[in-house]
Amino acid sequence: MKGIVDIGSNTVQMLLAQPQGTGWRIVDQQVRTTRLGQGLKEGILTESSMADTLKVCLEYRQILDQMGAGMPVAVGTSAMRDAANGWVLQQRIAAVCGWPVRVLSGDEEAFASYRGALFDFPPGTQLPVVDIGGGSTEIIFIQEGKLQTISSRLGAMRAKSCGWDQEKINEIIRERFSVVSDLPETIVGVGGTFTTAAALLLGLSCYTRQAVQGYALAASEVMELLRVLSPLSTAQRCAFSPLLAQRGEIIVQGLWIALGVFQRFSLKRIMVSAGGLSDGLLLQTTA
Repeated sequence: MKGIVDIGSNTVQMLLAQPQGTGWRIVDQQVRTTRLGQGLKEGILTESSMADTLKVCLEYRQILDQMGAGMPVAVGTSAMRDAANGWVLQQRIAAVCGWPVRVLSGDEEAFASYRGALFDFPPGTQLPVVDIGGGSTEIIFIQEGKLQTISSRLGAMRAKSCGWDQEKINEIIRERFSVVSDLPETIVGVGGTFTTAAALLLGLSCYTRQAVQGYALAASEVMELLRVLSPLSTAQRCAFSPLLAQRGEIIVQGLWIALGVFQRFSLKRIMVSAGGLSDGLLLQTTA
């Protein structure tokens, strides 16, 4: 049994898997919202968000211990990478949970996310991937046989914390991704923005990985979700659906980023992936 713990800017995720043949079978997947990146405007992790994150890590440690999974692969991403006090949380998790947390570089995060994004797609799939996280957004693609990554400090949580509107988000997308000349009309989308959008459009009240995997998301559907959700207050968004109870605060910012990517590259569809960083890290682990 192997555990992966992904400490992100908006959520802390745990993936639990057991060896199956030469690969892995996912046994359990948990997500908790801690909004670690809510202080990114000031370049710090707040005491309250670190305390919430540590509490979730302790919860996951109990689950992993009960399942006999032992030491997980624990990683930090954009929030811990960019914050001046990211090391403080690393030390606290090591002291309380006994886990060394490795803060991934942008390239390491992108490589694992790319592999994880294609986890449930047919073998040989090499579509470009857009990964919208809490603190950053990456576009990952293969060019001349090599994996290329363009990363921006633009994520749903960071956009919310910084007060960026749709115009500002579109400006960042145009500037940061200007070096990406072209993309095919279909790419793959990773992250809570995409999976939540797919689940809402499917009319789900409870998220399931199998239901959203491979959903063909269109720009018109993103615009329709924005039409419905944008006028609502944060409390109203959180109450709109059980799927938004923990994501209502940043769903509009995430959808703005998704729409900006659609428009920047004239995409026809984004295929939703239920995989991601945790799945990619799992694939890098020997069974």
